Amino acid sequence: MVMRSLGLATILALAAAPAFAFCPSLPDDVSTHFVQNQQALMLCQQQELAELAASKAREAKVQADLQALQIEIEQQLRAQQPLLNVPAL
Repeated sequence: MVMRSLGLATILALAAAPAFAFCPSLPDDVSTHFVQNQQALMLCQQQELAELAASKAREAKVQADLQALQIEIEQQLRAQQPLLNVPAL
């Protein structure tokens, strides 16, 4: 049970790793009507920000799942302790 939980936690942590795009910044000139490159840059940065927000949300969920697993494991260990401390006859 513990190994399965740890494997699940590892998979969740790896899934939270972000994969961000690089937004190139090109100067605008007459051929781009002085706005197209900056508009593309702004849209790219907006997409990066959305990906970062989603990544942070996944990280928060992974942390919450890990804490829940830790609490569950601690509860299971506490439940087993009375059985381990019974003196042998």
